[in-house]
Amino acid sequence: AIAFFMFAGVTAWAPRRYGAILMVLVLAILVSVSALAPTRYILPAYAQPTRLTIEQAPATMNDVYIGFGDDLFLLGYEMDQDSVQAGQDLHLRLYWLARRRMTRDYAIYVHVFGRQGERIGGVDTHPGGGNLPTRLWLPGDMIRDEYVVHIAPEATAPTAGAIRVGVYEAQGRKELPITDAYGRTLGPSPQIASVRIAPVRPFHYQPQQAAQVNLGDKVTFAGYDLVSDDVAAGNPLAIALYWQTLSRMGKDYTIFMHLVNSAGELAAQVDGQPLDGDYPTHYWQLGEQIR
Repeated sequence: AIAFFMFAGVTAWAPRRYGAILMVLVLAILVSVSALAPTRYILPAYAQPTRLTIEQAPATMNDVYIGFGDDLFLLGYEMDQDSVQAGQDLHLRLYWLARRRMTRDYAIYVHVFGRQGERIGGVDTHPGGGNLPTRLWLPGDMIRDEYVVHIAPEATAPTAGAIRVGVYEAQGRKELPITDAYGRTLGPSPQIASVRIAPVRPFHYQPQQAAQVNLGDKVTFAGYDLVSDDVAAGNPLAIALYWQTLSRMGKDYTIFMHLVNSAGELAAQVDGQPLDGDYPTHYWQLGEQIR
């Protein structure tokens, strides 16, 4: 029916002498689409997650070992990216183990949280996008499932994105209780990994007071902004610090600032991770500027 009406519509626009050519052209197009559809569109859309045995767990899998109720166990994950830009997709593979035969179809969520716990991305789905419901899993099945999480383009970056996972019943969204490998109860939505969230464009800062202080060939203290230079005792003093990395850092360093009086005595101090712990130094990229 589609071929007939398409042919009738196309030939209504063209002179009659081209009818045979148009018939062959329309037929060729539809035959090509029909030949490609099963492998190009239908099979991928209904593809099931990969079933594995415990022995087939890849060496590249990062161990997690978190139990969800009496039914599911999250063995680990794989993530090909260590950094994802705001507005792009995070690709994640989770390895699940069926602890027993399940009678319910559970849904799974993967959420990403950024600065100060703001949710900046997430996906709620069924295993394999619904192609392999949990009630079809057999005890001992190890399932490798793929997840694509879109990071919001307006996410505040750079930051460390916390990846959290949960399992719930589709009806009523009742989450399964969560335990660690020793059976100890964990809180809801446990963090299984983290990833660097990069800004859409690199930042280029101009501090009010410039400096060039090399700290161990790892980072340069590039300057500061002093919000106020006249602060009453008991009130906060706001200062913005600027850094530029000289090399990748494998550790998370703490920044401290001391305020001393004319006698060299300590009047105030603050110690903490950069950006209140939201962007530890091991995420800092070579040449990156951080405020």
